[in-house]
Amino acid sequence: MKCEVGERERERERERGRGGEGPTAPSSAASLRPRTSRSDKGTANVPWVEPIPQSLAARWGTPWTGQQSVAIVGTFSITRGGLRQRGSSRHVDLHEEPLSPGGDVNMQLLRILDYFWIENSGVKVRHGGAGGYSCNADWMGSLCPALTSMPLRYLAVPGSHDSFSFWVDEEAPVGPDQTAVVKHLAVVFRLLAKKVMKKWSMTQSLTFRQQLDGGIRYFDLRVASKPGEPGYEVYFIHGLFGHRVRDGLGDIDTFLSEHPKEVVFLDFNHHYAMNEDHHRYLIATLQEVFGPKLCRVNAVEEITLDYLWKHKYQVIVFYHHPCAATRPFLWPGSKIPAPWANTTDACKLIQFLETTLGEREQYGTFHVSQAILTPRVKTIARGLIQGLRDHLVERNLPTIMTWVEAQKPGVNGVNIITSDFVELVDFASTVIKLNNLLLPNLALM
Repeated sequence: MKCEVGERERERERERGRGGEGPTAPSSAASLRPRTSRSDKGTANVPWVEPIPQSLAARWGTPWTGQQSVAIVGTFSITRGGLRQRGSSRHVDLHEEPLSPGGDVNMQLLRILDYFWIENSGVKVRHGGAGGYSCNADWMGSLCPALTSMPLRYLAVPGSHDSFSFWVDEEAPVGPDQTAVVKHLAVVFRLLAKKVMKKWSMTQSLTFRQQLDGGIRYFDLRVASKPGEPGYEVYFIHGLFGHRVRDGLGDIDTFLSEHPKEVVFLDFNHHYAMNEDHHRYLIATLQEVFGPKLCRVNAVEEITLDYLWKHKYQVIVFYHHPCAATRPFLWPGSKIPAPWANTTDACKLIQFLETTLGEREQYGTFHVSQAILTPRVKTIARGLIQGLRDHLVERNLPTIMTWVEAQKPGVNGVNIITSDFVELVDFASTVIKLNNLLLPNLALM
């Protein structure tokens, strides 16, 4: 599969250049609805409507196209605090992290579009990105019966990579998942080394609750015990230790109790420095926290949302360890393969994702498409201070999201798709909407 995103972005830039700024003529058919206006001291934010040029509105419709994207972006100038519509004094506040006027154009374009969607002949502002807001909190429960009766392995489900890494403990020792060389450097350079590790260990910014509210339903979980700590407590781990697993599971359970038709996949795929007692403790914790919500192992083809709702199951736990064989509520790791491209090249990643998707049906399992890039040592050296998000993720996200948007679930299609920093673009909603593609062809499934 060719990587053509660079050419597409250049075409968008040419389109933008031809569009110009132009006058802002009122139009009853098309208007821009931002989240809120910029508030003055002590003044509540008030929604407002800003007209869009009729010449641009005439070009808008559904589905979304690159040309429409250029039309929207072309009506704004990027400022330090967000966006300002050309020819207007109105200002649109964006993300908590303001856009940089001199930053990456592709990433800025995606962040702008993340706040808008086409509706009829106009555009409206979203209620946030792929997380942190409740717009997707009940998306499974809102699916039509034709989809809820379909095997869950054929639906498109958004997930997060190293889901727990939104917080890491710089005071704790380096994790047992790291090499002896890294551990030695952490001892020598202490806090400085850990600050660098933090920049490259954190793959998410949103908490479990924020991810769940945003629509994320698959969680990639890696766990470990702390060296020298008495007892059998287990923590999330990715280079540096995160929260206690018990606490994270409690947050997930609280959400599920509030949203009884939502279902999550918990994939415990890496265990470090854990003996049999640690495993027994973690498994007991899963039982204690989730209780009857835990789905018992069954034929993958039988697992539909209707089936899960009937039995009041909300949690499917995959446990990549031999002890899973003796517990009826622990699904073996073989039931959810997650092929890993292990590359820094976005085009090679996409080729890998396409190849592994073509092979998934022969296994009859759930399937995870890891739409992520993995830094090499030289990658980290080049972007030492920038970190994973700024140096690797943001610059490649346009290419990866173009691939995601082109997918279709179903037989031989995507199932679970994971991403880093799911809030950067409207990742979760993009994946969820792929399920609509199944509806016209249900007779062929």
